[in-house]
Amino acid sequence: MEKEKTELLEILAELEHIQWTNWAKNLIKRESLSIETIERWESYFVPYKNLPENIKELDRDYARKVMSALKHFENRKNLI
Repeated sequence: MEKEKTELLEILAELEHIQWTNWAKNLIKRESLSIETIERWESYFVPYKNLPENIKELDRDYARKVMSALKHFENRKNLI
């Protein structure tokens, strides 16, 4: 069970990274951001597996929120 939970966490974190990358690229096109911000963000426009652990953890934080929402929904569904 723990292995599956970890696997789901990583899948969701990777999706979160893809979503963030798309959002950040669109924001860079539309907004006037500092060169420092753009350069920092662009350094993370890589596949999730190539991110440093501290950045992966940011994506995992959001993935955990999704997992919590799914668990809450599943618990509610079982009560009906």
